[in-house]
Amino acid sequence: MLYNIRMNSVIFILIAFFLFPIKVFPEQLIHNVFGDNGTKITATNIILNYTSGEEFIYTVQNEFYTMKCGFWYTLKTGTATIQDTIPPTAPILLSPSNNSWTNNKTINFIWERSTDPIYGTGIKGYELNISTNPNFSIILSSYFCNTNNSILTLNYQSYYWRVRAVDYSNNYSQWSSIWKITISSRTWIITLESDKTILLADNSDNAIVTAKFIEPAGGGIVISTFNYPISFNLYCGQTLRDSFIITASSGIASFNYKDNIAGQMTIEATFMDYTSSLLFTNIINSTVTTTVWCSDDGGKTQLICDAGTFLKNTEIKITKLSTVNYPENTDANYLPSTFREFKAYQDGIELIDKSEFKKSLTLVFAYSEQDSKIEGVTISEDKLLIYKLENNKVYMTNCSVDKTNNKVTAIVDSLSVFFLGWAEPKSLKLYQNYPNPFKLGSKTNIVFEIDTPLEVSMKIYNLNGELVKTIIEKTTRDKGNYREYWDGTNNSNSEVSPGIYICQLTAGNYKSIIKIAVIKNE
Repeated sequence: MLYNIRMNSVIFILIAFFLFPIKVFPEQLIHNVFGDNGTKITATNIILNYTSGEEFIYTVQNEFYTMKCGFWYTLKTGTATIQDTIPPTAPILLSPSNNSWTNNKTINFIWERSTDPIYGTGIKGYELNISTNPNFSIILSSYFCNTNNSILTLNYQSYYWRVRAVDYSNNYSQWSSIWKITISSRTWIITLESDKTILLADNSDNAIVTAKFIEPAGGGIVISTFNYPISFNLYCGQTLRDSFIITASSGIASFNYKDNIAGQMTIEATFMDYTSSLLFTNIINSTVTTTVWCSDDGGKTQLICDAGTFLKNTEIKITKLSTVNYPENTDANYLPSTFREFKAYQDGIELIDKSEFKKSLTLVFAYSEQDSKIEGVTISEDKLLIYKLENNKVYMTNCSVDKTNNKVTAIVDSLSVFFLGWAEPKSLKLYQNYPNPFKLGSKTNIVFEIDTPLEVSMKIYNLNGELVKTIIEKTTRDKGNYREYWDGTNNSNSEVSPGIYICQLTAGNYKSIIKIAVIKNE
């Protein structure tokens, strides 16, 4: 600390002895002496032992009488003022606790008060930083407050926060530790078969729970396994008996019931949605894999774009359509609430040409066991399909159904209107090739028939399951009859060996095969 001493005389030299007793403090501090005009007195720094605001008596030597009338001393009274250079202590965070979650957007951030040294100028206030990343490279908000708490309203997302103190000399403390808080809109209730209670036997030490989560609002996704942290609370009546968090990708949760009291226990579980920071994001990063979520359905519909899908950052819009002009000349059935329009923009210009999409895109439609009931239809999960609606025509995509996680996924090469549906084809025929067998150096005809527009692939395999020749590669064909040819060569245009080969036709989610015999040309 530096002591500044203000004196009435302009030019005085402070000498290093005092005429009156003074209070001595254990810490010795350095001071500088200044005159009324602010110029520094020619005296060197002298050690003083005063605290801020304490009065003391000192002597000065009048320069005008020096060496003429001997030493002339004058008694003066002064006040010590500290130049505070020591920062306050760093705040200690209290609430909300680290890695906690809540569905309440209004958060009361609380921390312990910092302290300033006894000779300091006192705590002026606190600076609170809010960021979406732990290194605070981007600070969303910075707040200054006089108290040791701040109440803020934030969006659904994961946040990192830290606090530092500042005193009246503008000395800043070190930052506090960094804590994380997640604000999630998703609350899920655990169900055990048809009930959410479990009866514990006398002296039971623990219980095993199979986790199955249903969104309370209805129509939500049923989860039998999970990949995100889930908070469990065990109640006996209104009394909380136990709580824990599990993060394993498993449908099994175990807990200890410490009181060993038999009775009916109510178990509640909350889905801690750490992916909510991605929710409703619609800017595709061209350099990393990015997922866009549909904000109209709470993120049930997703578009996954691998790095390099676009040459530069691209805006994606996923819109839930309330009305659709659905073509009548199709056998595809549909769930009306699942129509989604996907569009991509660069610099405000919509990307329509397939050449603009450098890689395939992954569509994900999440569904609930309740969806078919809500729509008034009964449908097997195995028959769920993702369809593409384009130019008033409906096309079946090549998709897969994940019945464990209740998702249908399709790989597409462009964007349009997509929806969930199912089809009961009247005919999907792959006719036997002719001639069969056929000779090397000639061609055989392969005819097939589809009764609805589908994405079609046709490939030739040997009996070991190895790909020999691609005849059709993921090409959309309208309803009708088609003829293809195979000339007995492989993908390198070399003749194959005589033998039996398998021709597989894939149309949407449907497959059909025939055997083709190849013989020598003699």
